[in-house]
Parts: sequence; structure tokens; C-alpha cells
Amino acid sequence: MIFSMDRNEKRSAGHFFPLPNEVFHLGLTAEEIATYAYLLYCENRKTFQCFPSYSTIGNAIG
Repeated sequence: MIFSMDRNEKRSAGHFFPLPNEVFHLGLTAEEIATYAYLLYCENRKTFQCFPSYSTIGNAIG
């Protein structure tokens, strides 16, 4: 199936990141999943690195 997107939809499509399904089968707490998701959000997609501080992570996920 082929979907077409208008110009605005293409712009917003870059505001998503993949979260592997396996994360939900590891027995992690909600806080651990939120931390992992935030690290993926911060990740540089070219180098696969991210360096947020503990306080930045804490502020972001509460």
C-alpha cells in the first residue's frame, strides 16, 4: 500500500523516532522505558551517540 503525504505531513514526519518492540518484553518499569525513550530521542542519528546529563534526563522525564 502506498501513502502520499502533503508538504506539512512530510515536515512533521521527522518528529518521530523508533522504539523497538522488544523494550516492552524486558520487564522494565515505566520509568526505565521513559529513560530509554528519552535517550533515543537525544541520539544523534548519524553517530548513534548521545550525552545528556543525569539532570537533563531527570528534568525531561520527571
